[in-house]
Amino acid sequence: MVEAIEWSYERSQKSKADKEKQTLAEWLDSVVDNPDTAPITIRPHLQALKMIDEQPADAPAAKMPAADTQAQLAELHDQRPPPRANAGAMPTPESADFMDRALRDPEFYAQNREKVMSAWKNRNKRQV
Repeated sequence: MVEAIEWSYERSQKSKADKEKQTLAEWLDSVVDNPDTAPITIRPHLQALKMIDEQPADAPAAKMPAADTQAQLAELHDQRPPPRANAGAMPTPESADFMDRALRDPEFYAQNREKVMSAWKNRNKRQV
C-alpha cells in the first residue's frame, strides 16, 4: 500500500512545476481530507478510512457486549446435537452372486463345492 501511495504521489507531481509541487505530507493530507480527488489506486482505501473516522465512538456496533462464559456454555449445552450423518444407513448387502461368496469364503466353498463346480462349468460353457 505504501508503494501505491508513493507511486500515486510521484505521478501526480510529475507534471507540475517546481513551485506548485507539494510535499508528500501536504499531498497526503489533501487526499485524505477529500478522497474524491485521490487517485483511483488509493481512493477506495481512503474512502473506507474516512467512513471509519466518521463513525462515532459511541456507536452500538463499536461496542462489544461482555462475554458471560457460563451463560454461553449453558446455551451450547442446551442446543441439540447435530444429526447423525449415517442415521438410517444400512450395511452393504452381501453379494447375491453365489460364485463371489464361494470365492471369498473357504468354508462356504467347502460346503458347496459340487454346486460351485457345476456353476463354474455352466458359466464357462462355450455357446455353440
